[in-house]
Amino acid sequence: MNLTNTERESFVKRYWYQTIAVIIFCIILGGYIQLEFTEGDVVVKKITMIVDGAPTAVDSYNFVYEYKWAEIVTNFLYSLSMALAISMFILKVIQEDEDKIREERAIKREKKHKKEIAENVFKGVFDRLLPQEIFNVLQDDIIKADVIRKNIRWVYDFEIDSKNNAIKLKRNVTYEVHNLTNSDHVEDFSYTFSKTAYTSTEIQSLKWHDKEDKEATSVYYETKEKVENHLEHDPGENMDKVFTTIEIPPNKARLINFVSLEEHTTGIEFVRDTHFNGACAIGWGLHVNFPKGYDFTIMSLFPGEVQTIIDDEGKKVYEYEGGMLKGQGIEFVLCKNV
Repeated sequence: MNLTNTERESFVKRYWYQTIAVIIFCIILGGYIQLEFTEGDVVVKKITMIVDGAPTAVDSYNFVYEYKWAEIVTNFLYSLSMALAISMFILKVIQEDEDKIREERAIKREKKHKKEIAENVFKGVFDRLLPQEIFNVLQDDIIKADVIRKNIRWVYDFEIDSKNNAIKLKRNVTYEVHNLTNSDHVEDFSYTFSKTAYTSTEIQSLKWHDKEDKEATSVYYETKEKVENHLEHDPGENMDKVFTTIEIPPNKARLINFVSLEEHTTGIEFVRDTHFNGACAIGWGLHVNFPKGYDFTIMSLFPGEVQTIIDDEGKKVYEYEGGMLKGQGIEFVLCKNV
């Protein structure tokens, strides 16, 4: 007999106590019949057995019940009570497992339903406030993002090369990439830079490691003078690009460090350049070291105010604690004092 989930659940709940009562009744009735109707006599029969290779007649003693039906009924009642107990136990275990599965499915459906409602409400509000094109950008870059960058730190070290009439800039970039999902994420790393007659860029290193366990999971790429050996290279006419991928485990964070060395051959009076974020991020800082006799300024494209933490001769430190969208950054100028 095949029972559906509803029928099985209904049977166990409705007839659990009745079945227990039937089991107890069968055991008591079987015990009563066994005690009251198991009288009989011992009957001796002659049987032949082989003993030491020779047939030998021996006595066989057998108990014969006076009421043969009593033995049959007693065994039936005991077997029935055992079968009912085992069946009810199995049905109850199955029901508990199915109840657990249904509860988990109900919780998942509820979470999904709440998420859909929240997304619809969120989308409805933004549809009224923003054009669809802008909402699509926010949805792709923020709402549906699998990762987010945090604690971005840029370190600029300027050096004046009077011999070659050039200004050198070493950029040391560090940031965290947090995987917000429950599955592995492959993060695309890329760095695009100008390639003109007045600028040159050398990729020095790319490093990353697990934020919580630096020693055990560190990975190091030494790319100085070996860009093609360690990073994919996509040369263009006026722009150059190096790129690779970085695997991030579920709910983990990678700390990434990238270093490049640039040479601006437009003279030693000033250098002007830009630096933008490649993805949405939270928290940014810039530490600048430059020669005496020069001044360094920035123009921020962040939505909030950038604070100047240190403003000394040859050193400036900036901090921004808010959120940043993809493509936001700064324009900076290093200029020789008049």
